[in-house]
Amino acid sequence: MVRTSLVTTVLKLYQYFRYSKLPESSQIDVWYDELKYIPDSAMDGIFNELKNNDNIPRNLPRAMKAIYGKFPKQTKNVVYDEYDDPRFPIEFLYTSLDILEAKGEDKFIEYCRGVKMPAQDIERVRNKYNMVFNVKTLAQGLLKEA
Repeated sequence: MVRTSLVTTVLKLYQYFRYSKLPESSQIDVWYDELKYIPDSAMDGIFNELKNNDNIPRNLPRAMKAIYGKFPKQTKNVVYDEYDDPRFPIEFLYTSLDILEAKGEDKFIEYCRGVKMPAQDIERVRNKYNMVFNVKTLAQGLLKEA
């Protein structure tokens, strides 16, 4: 996610619960470091779940991570079989592949470190990306020839 998505959600929560003292920017930075692997698209769902509480949880990042962990798989193109790697959360693999494709290697590595992805899974995502990229390149070449 981008930092502004977290800030927007936190501000909405503080406004919803009528808190007047907002968290400081440094506190948001610490929270963002813990939560940046959560996609922007999940923030509305997290906000809606947190509204069901009596107040803002004392440990907001932990509550957000717990809510996100309970989300069903996002509806997107599935590249991996859920039995491909039962040890590591499959939604992190989906997200890492999306990041590698959209934002490149540096952001991919940053995300993998953030979620503590094992080295063998990082290589599996890279291999899957290379396979998909090679098929797309081949298909584009065939279409140009026709």
